[in-house]
Amino acid sequence: MKSDAVRGTCLLMCPESEIQMRQREGLVHVLETRDRREVRKGERIMADRRRMVKSYSRSAAGKDMLCADVLRPPPVLKRTINYLLSVAVCETNVAWPTVYEFVTDRLRSVRQDMVIQQPPAAVCCSILEPMVRFHAYAAYRLCEEPLEVYDPHLNATHLNESLKQLLVSYDASEISTMSPAQDQMEALYGLLHLGNVDALYRMLSLTPSKDGMLDIALQMSIARFHNNYVRVCRLMKHLPPLLACVAALHLPSIRRNALSVMNSAYSSKNLHFPVEHLGRLLLYESDKEVIEDCSHYGLRASDSSVTFLKGSFDFEAKDSKVKKLGFVDESIASVSLPELLLSDGDPES
Repeated sequence: MKSDAVRGTCLLMCPESEIQMRQREGLVHVLETRDRREVRKGERIMADRRRMVKSYSRSAAGKDMLCADVLRPPPVLKRTINYLLSVAVCETNVAWPTVYEFVTDRLRSVRQDMVIQQPPAAVCCSILEPMVRFHAYAAYRLCEEPLEVYDPHLNATHLNESLKQLLVSYDASEISTMSPAQDQMEALYGLLHLGNVDALYRMLSLTPSKDGMLDIALQMSIARFHNNYVRVCRLMKHLPPLLACVAALHLPSIRRNALSVMNSAYSSKNLHFPVEHLGRLLLYESDKEVIEDCSHYGLRASDSSVTFLKGSFDFEAKDSKVKKLGFVDESIASVSLPELLLSDGDPES
């Protein structure tokens, strides 16, 4: 830590003063109660002190954010993250959007404590990496939820803020060799900004090892930059679970752009492009999805084929909604959720 930074002394996941205040004011979250169920109005809240985690609070006039006894030192912050991403995320008695809301708030508080104390770059990296994984995973898991349940833009903000801090910490660290965790995070950054020139330059400057996670992300980004959408989709199936979650978020825009290009390249009243083949190229789950997407963008599609004609593509139509993919779901199911969020994804680590 920097010599002039405050050093936290709170050894609990939640400061004692906050535990007492939130119990008194009825602000205990359902995941902090003893039986983890929704509390009925007027019912006495039975808090489980072992499950209480410091909540995020904005700085306000008269509130001392630098008080050492409410700041958790880095070892406690790491223990808190391990609890949130190995225990809280696996809670089955509460709907996962509620779990997401709780974990998001508590991770934000962890990041706040970390920033105030300004620990060394390597410590910041170990704290931020699991946060990035959580928000990347949540973006996919909750992608089909309605806006009143899950706000993808707010999650993207948390993801980008954590990732930006993480990349700054990587650049500030004095470690010359890229760790498996950094390889994963740099690849995640490249995929999150697929085809972006600045992200491409960063990946190229890191000289990724052949066949590593960053190398696949780099190949996908170059293919996206050159509008080679079929190659992007082909490479997507080689990604490990977490990175596949991130890449899947781009699929609606990839499909839209691919259909637009194909509509010009294969424009002909006499050419009928097979629906089944188009589905394989662009990773659709069924022929029905292919037909629905084509119709959404103004293309003429039958049960078996699509007819591309210049001028028929509706450029005003919004991207179709993000949907879950069978191969991504299968990939996620191959690992436990704590492993997905707390591991760097390297089988040898």
